[in-house]
Amino acid sequence: MGIPSTFNGGIHTGRRNTSIGVTMKIIRSLLVFAGLALAIAGHSIIRVASIYSNNMVLQQNTFAAIWGTGTPSSGFRISTGWGVRANVKVGTDGKWSVRLRTPRPGGPYTISIAGENNITFSNVLVGEVWLASGQSNMEFPMGGGADSPVVGAAEALASANIPSLRLFKVAPDGTGSWVQSSPSAVSSFSAVGFFFGRKMVQNLRVPIGVIQATGGGTAIERWMSPAAIASMPDAAAERDDVKLNNNITYSDYYLAEILPLLPFSLKGVIWYQGEANCWNSEKYFTRFSKFVDDWREGFKRADLPIYTVQLSPYAPWDGRGVEVRAAQARAACSLSRVGIVPTLDLSTDLNNIHPGRKLEVGERLAGWALAKTYGGGAVFSGPIPKSQVLSTGRVVLSFDFGIGGMRVEPSGNFELVDQLGQTYPADVSIQGTQLVLSNPNVGFPKGVRYACSDLSVASLFNGVGLPAPAFRTDY
Repeated sequence: MGIPSTFNGGIHTGRRNTSIGVTMKIIRSLLVFAGLALAIAGHSIIRVASIYSNNMVLQQNTFAAIWGTGTPSSGFRISTGWGVRANVKVGTDGKWSVRLRTPRPGGPYTISIAGENNITFSNVLVGEVWLASGQSNMEFPMGGGADSPVVGAAEALASANIPSLRLFKVAPDGTGSWVQSSPSAVSSFSAVGFFFGRKMVQNLRVPIGVIQATGGGTAIERWMSPAAIASMPDAAAERDDVKLNNNITYSDYYLAEILPLLPFSLKGVIWYQGEANCWNSEKYFTRFSKFVDDWREGFKRADLPIYTVQLSPYAPWDGRGVEVRAAQARAACSLSRVGIVPTLDLSTDLNNIHPGRKLEVGERLAGWALAKTYGGGAVFSGPIPKSQVLSTGRVVLSFDFGIGGMRVEPSGNFELVDQLGQTYPADVSIQGTQLVLSNPNVGFPKGVRYACSDLSVASLFNGVGLPAPAFRTDY
């Protein structure tokens, strides 16, 4: 199979962000969103947003939004195989929307629309729906890329016929269609998204839908709405100044791939992004926090869980990835319903920006979802710093998820930070789920840094072998 241009090298390849290309992509997406392929211009026809198709999965036990276009002021009837019916009237602007109560997991069902034209969606399942989004490491397909094969891909593809797992890949113009998991479908689908979905099916034993909306080399500002960008004065200034914004078109992927999904009912989001923000890494925590609020508002879910993957070490960044990783850990510690999956232990080649071990990433994301969203009891996270006590020359760190005790491997990964921001190697001792870090040359410390190098690998684990994320506490 051909390899998408996204995977031809570093983080800025395959952006599709020439001025003409980006403009046309946004125009196409807005036409699809506003007119659903120019549905009503002179035609008496009902159309439904492209997120709805045969083989789809709808979120269980909710009022699922369904929308589209039609002849202004016309009416039609929508009926579901689980017994819910509704009469719908198209607005004077040619748009319509309705919310239908969905049942417990099950299917297959049909959804029928009867009006000026008839539409039937078949093989519809009801279960749990998750959005898998981000840049090239989330986009990276099971079939592999130019620089790295996916570890375990052959075995995964051989067993990819999973009738209760459905996949939807958002095209650059916001369209797509649902397909049942199969070797051919999975080969070009997000490897992380597939491994996540497969683990969810295995554990929840209900239908699972995974929607992939990704773009290689995309900074987080490209996934935020124009309103969110405008609400941050520095981001708004960057948006309008090519020199300030590193030649990035802000909000283009939001308009192209997220807006057409709104307000589709989701259970949660898995997110793998940050490589393209190394140029403005000092702003990543603020931007990510705004991104979380933005998507929760867009999907009408104030409690929408967002589980993110921490970036792997990558030597060519020469320290620029450190702040992004620290911001990701800080978000997991401070934002509600945000989790983090470390990858410090998964990179065998620190010069490869696309590590091949996607299985562990997808299953660790599923571990967060199963435990925190569905209340499962399995161990799902390595140690995450919870609090610190500072004293002369010493810091005592307490952790969540230090299950089975803590294990520290020799590495030099731990540093104490003094009040001037200078760092000193720390001696480390373990006390249950606490670490005591000390250096006699530090007066009163400001905090701790762990694995704050683009050459760092994991050296802190809990008793079941799950790694801690890279973090810092000296904010």
